Amino acid sequence: MRQQAGFSTRQFVFLLCTLGGLVLLIMYTMGLELITQTEGTKLLAYAKQIEQANQSFHTKMRVWPHEAIDDPSPEHSVLALVDPTILKGSYAEKGEAILEAAEVEDDRVIHRFGKGGTILQSIVKEDGRDYILIIFTNVPVATWEQADQKEDGRADPFAGRIQTEDDPGQSPTVTVTYLANRIR
Repeated sequence: MRQQAGFSTRQFVFLLCTLGGLVLLIMYTMGLELITQTEGTKLLAYAKQIEQANQSFHTKMRVWPHEAIDDPSPEHSVLALVDPTILKGSYAEKGEAILEAAEVEDDRVIHRFGKGGTILQSIVKEDGRDYILIIFTNVPVATWEQADQKEDGRADPFAGRIQTEDDPGQSPTVTVTYLANRIR
C-alpha cells in the first residue's frame, strides 16, 4: 500500500513520530527556559511589591517601617509591612497589613524561591543618600541572573539595582539585594 507522495505507511508513521519527538524536545527545552525566566520575573515583581508597600506605609504613617517599630532590625523592618502588632505607640492604632500575601514563619517574612529563604530590609547609603535595601537570602543563582537581566539589562553581581555580594560561581544560591525606596 503506497501513498501518492511515494511514502509507504510505515515510512509515513516513522516520519510523524520523528517530527513529533523533535517538537516535544523543543517544547521541553523552551519550557524549562520559561520556568527559570518566570522565577526571575517573580523575584523582581516581589521586590517591587515590597518597595510599593514601603511607600504606602510611608504615605499612611508619615514614617518608614523601621521608624515605626521598637526593634528596627532587618527582620522586623519588613515584618512591619505584614504584622501591624509590632508597631509602636500611635502607629499600632492606625497600622494595617500592607503586604498581605507575604508568608511569615517564626516572626520572619519568607520567600519560596528555590528552597526558600528570609526577606529582610535595612537602610544603606548610596551616593550620599539613604535607601531601603530589600534582601532575599538563599535565592537560586539562575533566578537572580534572570531578575538582574530583566531589571538592569545584564547579570552583574556588583552593579545596578539588583546585586549580590556572593560569588555566583561558588554556590547554587546567593543573597540578592534590591535597592528600593530613597528615604533621604
